[in-house]
Amino acid sequence: MEHKPELNKAAITSHHLLPLSGSVIFFVMLQILWLAKHGHPDEIYIRIPAAVILGIAIYSFNSLLIYLCGRLHLSVIEPLFWYVNRLFPLLAIGTLAAFSAGMDYYPILIPTVLFALPPTKNNKQMVFLIFLAAATPLLLGQVIEWKYNESSKRTVNLPRHMIFAHAGQTGKSGVFKPNSAQAVSEAARLGYYGVELDVHYIDSQLILAHDMPKDSNMPLLEDIFTEHNGELYYWLDFKNLKQLGNDDITRAGRLLSEYVHKFSLEGKVIVESTSHRAIGRLKSASPEIYTCYWLTVPATSRQWVFAKKYEIIKSRADCVSIAKENLTSKVLENFTQRQLNVFTLNNPAEVKRLFSEGVWIILSDINLKDEVPFAYRPVN
Repeated sequence: MEHKPELNKAAITSHHLLPLSGSVIFFVMLQILWLAKHGHPDEIYIRIPAAVILGIAIYSFNSLLIYLCGRLHLSVIEPLFWYVNRLFPLLAIGTLAAFSAGMDYYPILIPTVLFALPPTKNNKQMVFLIFLAAATPLLLGQVIEWKYNESSKRTVNLPRHMIFAHAGQTGKSGVFKPNSAQAVSEAARLGYYGVELDVHYIDSQLILAHDMPKDSNMPLLEDIFTEHNGELYYWLDFKNLKQLGNDDITRAGRLLSEYVHKFSLEGKVIVESTSHRAIGRLKSASPEIYTCYWLTVPATSRQWVFAKKYEIIKSRADCVSIAKENLTSKVLENFTQRQLNVFTLNNPAEVKRLFSEGVWIILSDINLKDEVPFAYRPVN
């Protein structure tokens, strides 16, 4: 006769209540961490109830599989589903610890899964596993913070406190077209240290345009480099880098490397993108350039800061950039040590204030040389 274990309170707790509550808490915390990272508080009334339902549904489905394995005597795969049950409370503790540590959730998932692998034969072992699940996010958070600070010590050979002309200097009445050779020449004449230009990589060429070009009759980046050689610094907003495949990113990087050597632009080209993956690959193909990770949303939480630092580490970005409307005290506190660049500012008092707070390069639409002379080159 098959022996069935006595169903006492401890068994009910360990076999049912802990996995069920762990599953619900885990999926709820994933949504809370996502909301903290991305800053969409209006979605909380949709995401949290959905997470509760999802947690109950996944636990119930896993329990059904355990029941079916028992009925069908599938002893080979049944331990897998018991393992999932044991994993839920550890994942819940891990995400709670991640939230308290101000970090994102994904670095804690793999070690937490590994901690659940050993059999939990007694309460002491389970307590130890719970401790590991809670301590891992705290430890990883400190390691990533240390790694970010260490990588920020790399020397970027760029002068501080520079104003760049946004899409070139278009003139007071907009007489020069943005991203045109005339706008770049006007910026050079007025003494700007550098210019910001919008770039697309199309058909093995770097084309200057803010939006995707509709025809081939567009200025080329090479033409600008040819005219000004090593006179200016360049901040290149690489518009379609994120959409390129790996091979095209590599080709674009090699083309930039060719231009850097040909036109004496070592240490004078900064390439910006919103994709940490893309700029990491571009950096590998063109180590002579500086890469800049564009922070596209304002800092809303510690989770946001942690996620961006983690992405910067992966991308090996030399600097970061952010729009003035997204610039907060949290951004200034966490990212000025890695050359923080800001766009687009036209108020001289605000420009001076941000320079004093650690901002490195500022884009401007207008000539501020009379108000902020130290941020321009001396010209004859």
